[in-house]
Amino acid sequence: MTGSEQKSDFGQLIRELRYKGFIDERYPVQGCLVWMPYGYRYKEQVYQCIEDRFQESGYEPYQFPRLIQQEPLEKVRQSIYDFTEGVFWLSDKDGNRYGQYLIPTGETAIYPMFDKWINQESDLPLRVYQRGSIFRPRKSPNILLNNRDKMDVSEAHGSFSTRQEMENEFERLHQMMNTIHDSLAIPTLPLLRPQQGNKPVFKDMISYETYLPSKEKSAFVGMLYKQSQIYTEALDVTYRTTSGEIKHPYQITFGFTDRVVLMMLDLHRDDAGFRLLPQFAPIQISIVPVYDGDRNDELEEYTKDINNIINRRRTERRTSSKTPGAMLKEGYGRGIPIQITASPENMDSNTVRIIGTSRTSRESAV
Repeated sequence: MTGSEQKSDFGQLIRELRYKGFIDERYPVQGCLVWMPYGYRYKEQVYQCIEDRFQESGYEPYQFPRLIQQEPLEKVRQSIYDFTEGVFWLSDKDGNRYGQYLIPTGETAIYPMFDKWINQESDLPLRVYQRGSIFRPRKSPNILLNNRDKMDVSEAHGSFSTRQEMENEFERLHQMMNTIHDSLAIPTLPLLRPQQGNKPVFKDMISYETYLPSKEKSAFVGMLYKQSQIYTEALDVTYRTTSGEIKHPYQITFGFTDRVVLMMLDLHRDDAGFRLLPQFAPIQISIVPVYDGDRNDELEEYTKDINNIINRRRTERRTSSKTPGAMLKEGYGRGIPIQITASPENMDSNTVRIIGTSRTSRESAV
């Protein structure tokens, strides 16, 4: 298979992610996957970058349950959108429903609590975010694009007392979203989407579109919604102003699903494998011993000393029975930014050979 064919094959990308230790898509439930240790650590580095920006913008981390009662979902169905045909519900062994559902959208879990927390104007603005799964049935789920279980949705919700505050926040967050995409090295085209249908779920929405090479098409990465009072009116979230008037707060929602990780991995690769940005790489430095059969024990101690000198959390010292060439090739494919080889000759001269992702190398003193 040529490089161009590989780049346009989504199935091949998913298999490569399994071969390189990022995920395993062979979970028995269609559309679900297992994050393997290497991929999980990569994903966590990506989300840490995203959520650091959230917190810098004043949004605080919360954790809400994954179960919701039928009442908020019914209110949303009547006023905004009918999620009830596309949810997973809880039932007993006889099929009798409990009236509880797995969360299909964050608003149905978060805004009932906003109703308890927002009582007066001084309670605003309120800025929260959470990371967790949402669940929606899919007829033809694609791994990491439209899973049945979106394992990681980092979503933020802001609540404001006036329309102007909401408008100002929307503009501020648009700049923040651009900064996040730049930090992830994802080129995007922000598109302002029009309202859809006679029961729109937003007043304005920006989708941040990028190119997905494995699908040969564009897809959104981040989303920013100006919801205004659509959800707070539907769920009857109110507060009392300083003059005693009862009002609905204005809402903004934004965030990322774990497709952001897929986009980065699809964009940051070539024919030799993945090219991870060093700040997100689960392993930043790999130490590869070049055994000669005679001084293996000495070389083992030498590579341990090198590891201690580097003293970085994301460093590995290879002890595999594979050949040095095989270990280096494996490291290239997994996107390890720096690989260090140490041979008996290096040991004698107190040096190592440093190899970057371009595969150029140089000798360096220890």
